[in-house]
Amino acid sequence: MNEIIYTIIESAYIYYMYNIFKTNISINHPGEYILNNLPISDFFKHPLNNSVYENKICPLGHITSKLLVVWLFLRLCLVKYNKTHTKLANSIIFGLFFILSLLMNLNAFIYLIPVFIYEYLRY
Repeated sequence: MNEIIYTIIESAYIYYMYNIFKTNISINHPGEYILNNLPISDFFKHPLNNSVYENKICPLGHITSKLLVVWLFLRLCLVKYNKTHTKLANSIIFGLFFILSLLMNLNAFIYLIPVFIYEYLRY
């Protein structure tokens, strides 16, 4: 029962921080400027160094946060069948989120630090 409550809290936090949370603080590193200036889709673009009160996550982040929430609830079901494989899949998924959020959007990475700590301590 505690697992379900923790999953609900973790999911709500991730969804809120990536889709609803707004701030006027923008924390960026040089790689973000390169990524935002590439002649690719606006799918990866997010606000850089502006003090506008807004959500600082790109459209890709909005989608991946929803997929991560789905994974958290799917994980509850899968862990009953094969704990080892579920743990491995969870490590890969959160490892990818750790690396990609750090490389693509420092705000997104900072928002997930509590989740990374929780997941590390959990497993």
